Amino acid sequence: MVKGKMRKETAEKLAQYMKEYPLVVIVDKNLREYGKYVKAICTYGMQGKILFLFHSGRKNPDFTGARYAICLQEGEYEEIESLYYMYEFSGHIRMLEEGGRFGSLINYVKAGILTEEEAAEAFLHL
Repeated sequence: MVKGKMRKETAEKLAQYMKEYPLVVIVDKNLREYGKYVKAICTYGMQGKILFLFHSGRKNPDFTGARYAICLQEGEYEEIESLYYMYEFSGHIRMLEEGGRFGSLINYVKAGILTEEEAAEAFLHL
């Protein structure tokens, strides 16, 4: 019962974030070198209107350029990550991640197909 209550509270918190910010970005906890992508998104995007959600277990977190960032504990991060799939259609929430099976914008940057700025522009207009 406690887990269900926690999930409901997390869902309410995420819904509140989406009301307060035009864009909520969940930064994949496994994404390396995420700082430069966060900075590119903030440079190109809506300054001060993007909320970044990070996993609290990151060593030396890099929030450069992010005016609004929240570090989430393991359980809450996992719940928000699972709720992402329920809200992704809304356009208010995105996952910054490196695609495994399929290409991602980050893969295109690493391959030299896109610049970081072009990837940030595409990320904001998905």
